[in-house]
Amino acid sequence: MLLYVDKYSRLVGATLRSVIKSAFFVSLPILFAYFPVGVIYGLLFVNQGYQWWLAPIASMFIFSGAVQFLMLSAVELQVSTMQIFISALFISLRNSFYGPGLYYRFKHFSKTTVALLAFGLVDASYALLLNKPRKDIKEDEKYCLWLCFFIYSYWVIGTFIGAWLSKSLASSSLKTKGLDFSLTILFVIFALQQYLKYKEWFSLATAVVVWSIAFAICPQYSLSLSISLSALLVMVQQKLMVNKIDKINN
Repeated sequence: MLLYVDKYSRLVGATLRSVIKSAFFVSLPILFAYFPVGVIYGLLFVNQGYQWWLAPIASMFIFSGAVQFLMLSAVELQVSTMQIFISALFISLRNSFYGPGLYYRFKHFSKTTVALLAFGLVDASYALLLNKPRKDIKEDEKYCLWLCFFIYSYWVIGTFIGAWLSKSLASSSLKTKGLDFSLTILFVIFALQQYLKYKEWFSLATAVVVWSIAFAICPQYSLSLSISLSALLVMVQQKLMVNKIDKINN
């Protein structure tokens, strides 16, 4: 009996190590994207006069690079709280579509796991979790958790290091001008990768055209206007596609 228990324990331990190792290697490309941007966020955060330890706390509880950079820029430009709230709401609105897209994978997981995955479900984790799930449900549950944890840690640790460096180094030696554009560059790269992979031009063209129109009409509210209009147009396009498919099937 003791030999059986020992053998089973070693088997479970080996399986868990395999799951963690697999999740880590799958998440490695995200390390090279999220970690340096997290460092830049930490540098900018302290450079604006905030206490350095608040930066990693913000990343731990918000965990949304776009919203966090938006808040820094908005506070610096003295944008109203309402506009910050509306812009953050529309920026984060896309995340609400991630859950239904992964329902088929999460439906057998525990409620605690689903709650943790809901918090950790960002652009990068969503893209990676769209891949084929593991055959064993318990293994897949652990894999999803560890994958999201690694991505989360890259962002938080990067923020901590950036904030600590900004605090430690003399302010005169830090050149942060233009660093806030790094997240924009990252999203441009993601958008181009998505287009090259799926060859779907409508969403990309819609975003560019709508933002150009919104900026020409009302530069101060161009971000919130372009995000809301783009989301509306994409939803209309998806609805038309569904109706077309239904007509073909009928």
